[in-house]
Amino acid sequence: GSRAGDVAVRAGIRWTPELLALTHNTKGKGSKKRLLRQIEAKSSPKKSRGKRILPDAASSRRAFLFKRVNDPRCRPREVQKAVMDLFKEELLPTPQDYTLLVDALGKQGHLGLVMDVLQEMRDIRVKTSVITYGAAIAACEKVEVKRATGQSDQPPAWPLALSLLHRLRRKKLTPSAVAYNAAIGACGKGKHWQAALKVFSDLTSEDSISPTEVSYASAMDACSRGGKWQQALLLNSDMLARQIRGNIVSWTSVIHACEKWDQPALAMRLYGEMKQVG
Repeated sequence: GSRAGDVAVRAGIRWTPELLALTHNTKGKGSKKRLLRQIEAKSSPKKSRGKRILPDAASSRRAFLFKRVNDPRCRPREVQKAVMDLFKEELLPTPQDYTLLVDALGKQGHLGLVMDVLQEMRDIRVKTSVITYGAAIAACEKVEVKRATGQSDQPPAWPLALSLLHRLRRKKLTPSAVAYNAAIGACGKGKHWQAALKVFSDLTSEDSISPTEVSYASAMDACSRGGKWQQALLLNSDMLARQIRGNIVSWTSVIHACEKWDQPALAMRLYGEMKQVG
């Protein structure tokens, strides 16, 4: 369209037959908007996505929209509008701002919007980081928590957590412990203990990071939910062998697994060990 032409002229982009065909063949309002954003990003990537400081009025507007995103009382449609306004008004000048938005949306369980933000970052070539993906995977775990407690009818999110973890590796980035822990938690709360233990195994094979108390707690919780008290017990022994004391969640998970699956003597022994460890 004419707007695409104006943007391309400002960007110094030469209209090739291929680009012309792309604009004419782009169907749908959303696809055309995405094309325009891609062309605009090429026109001034440093100006629009660098370390730009927002004017006071824009900063106030940004703070207001983020407040909407963080407000649990806002309806999904209102949160979606706030996110779209942040995009449209260019109120996310740095990659860190996008990561903050992913984190805020994830904490409220807006997984669809989290994926929209990641797509926007790809479309306009904003660099994603390990922290960005960690926040997105944590959003998957949040959805599974809500599903497990009957607070959400969203589709299972644990496969998406695994997909995001895989995408990180494809980018030649080492997932953080936070990302690994969230993926383990998402799989466990989604009642897929095998997938949770596979992610835990991948974590233990990393050279640059090590499993934490949360890693073991999430893995043991997955085993408990899946009725695998033997695996939970092995994880607890491995945790202590690594001189990790564990936390209330890890100990509770393994004790609960033994109680649930008719191993009261083991449960009592573990309870004693927990008191000794402190």
